[in-house]
Amino acid sequence: MVKKVLLLGANGQLGSDVRKVFKESGIKLIPLTRKDLDAEKDDVDEKLERFRGTDYLINTIAYNKVDDAEDFI
Repeated sequence: MVKKVLLLGANGQLGSDVRKVFKESGIKLIPLTRKDLDAEKDDVDEKLERFRGTDYLINTIAYNKVDDAEDFI
């Protein structure tokens, strides 16, 4: 049985590398970009509900505004 993997952050630096690894693996990769799911603005649970039944989820979403991240503390 072919496994299905949902990849969040598919266009980022790490997400792009993960996509390359999976390209020849025979595993069905479902890449989601910020356009598909914006973790800062979207209702993540609602967006992910349509992918119920996916075998794995890899989250490569990154928040890289270091100065802004410090303001959350």
